[in-house]
Amino acid sequence: MTRNRKVAISSVFDVLTDYASLRGSVVPQPPPPAYRTIYGDTEQVAILTRMTCSEYFRASAHVAMGIFEYNQERFVGVMGFDFEPDIAELGAVDVGAGAGIVMYLEFDAVPKASPLTVVNIVSAQSSADDNYLGHDFESIRQLFPSLQLFEIAPSAISSSNWPLLLRVAIGEAAQGGSWVGAALQQAVCDLADLQAPVFPYAALCRAIFDLDPRNLFMALYRCIEATYARDACEKLRTELGLRAPWYELAVKLDRSLGWRAAEAASINTTLINAAEDDLRAICDLLAAEIKDDLSVAAGRAIYRLRNKIVHFRASDDQNYAADIDWDLVCKHMAYVVRDVFGAAFVHFDESMG
Repeated sequence: MTRNRKVAISSVFDVLTDYASLRGSVVPQPPPPAYRTIYGDTEQVAILTRMTCSEYFRASAHVAMGIFEYNQERFVGVMGFDFEPDIAELGAVDVGAGAGIVMYLEFDAVPKASPLTVVNIVSAQSSADDNYLGHDFESIRQLFPSLQLFEIAPSAISSSNWPLLLRVAIGEAAQGGSWVGAALQQAVCDLADLQAPVFPYAALCRAIFDLDPRNLFMALYRCIEATYARDACEKLRTELGLRAPWYELAVKLDRSLGWRAAEAASINTTLINAAEDDLRAICDLLAAEIKDDLSVAAGRAIYRLRNKIVHFRASDDQNYAADIDWDLVCKHMAYVVRDVFGAAFVHFDESMG
């Protein structure tokens, strides 16, 4: 992929101009045929035109992170973070005009400066002025959320860098004012060690930045949900002598026949793979009565809470969320996810042997 330098830079100025205009401040256009650009030397132009972005997520208009690649090297780029990730596999590098413009475009960044500041900086220069080489990137940079860029050590590069992004997100939460406590941070961070396909890393990353703890609970629930089809698809795969792994078969069944495993029944079967201590803790935290089967009791409690979050029912206590220790519930949910995914995916190659 080769990015057009002029189009890319023009897009950044368009974002700034539109941002100011929508807020009542007009950026005057230079007299034709004058133009505005952002200065970058030969190296920065090469980075701008050839740097690519693969995995990324956007928590908000001002917070995002992703994996970037240039010249056979990979980087983690973050926008709007207050702290620098404390991860041994990452080494900080300067954000020049090339990488900065790419990050703003890929993250669909929204300016943070006041409209008047945007007008003053953008309209200050153009090619109509003598000796104009382009706007200095640092002047443009102060109009947008902060940027940081980190080179990934070759030993840490893998086919998917979502686990690394999850660790970066957890690191930011750990140093900031997140509701996520230290024990929960570690429990979620442990999930980055899972080498499992179809793991919803993006949902977890996004939920880490959310102020509503119910969204992290739902992200963890979706991780468990991703394994519901395993038993049925494993049985079908074996009987038909198929070589495809069960999760690929589940995707094909959903797309072609609209088949999905029933949630209410599947969760009870899935939770058999979880540790009893975690299931018992969830039951206690959600005031669930344990009769004969612990996994069934925990499954019902989790599914009932899931329904309260997803659905509005007039008979429900709408203040239920205030009575739940979300930090502890989500910590044990993270441990459950770890065990469930371990059972569903870690040995899937052996089951195909």
